[in-house]
Amino acid sequence: MSDFGMSLHVIDEADRVVDTLPSEGIHRRGLLHRAMHALVRNSAGALYVRKRSPDLELYPGVWTSSVGEHVFVEESYDDTARRAMKEFLGLDVPLDFVGKTRVHDEIENELVAVYAARADSIPRKVGK
Repeated sequence: MSDFGMSLHVIDEADRVVDTLPSEGIHRRGLLHRAMHALVRNSAGALYVRKRSPDLELYPGVWTSSVGEHVFVEESYDDTARRAMKEFLGLDVPLDFVGKTRVHDEIENELVAVYAARADSIPRKVGK
């Protein structure tokens, strides 16, 4: 599922919803919004990372977490993490919530929920 045109919550520093807007408007205006990233390791401890498509508008060709996704208005952080793991990696494994961190640079302004997972099967690229 592409997030272009999807609605995201604009949040305050305490993670409270203050507005709802399409994703492109949020990014254009640099508004704080929700996202998640998951780090997947195998039982040997190797970390699965992915290289973003060179065709993406945000961070094209950059190496990043196992999976990352914006949190859409109808989802919680946990819902998004489970959906993204299945949708983009084909994995349905337990997720451990690690914590939240703020990402704020020239492109993004996000509160990111971070998850850890273990999978010995090789994730399959099915999305972004």
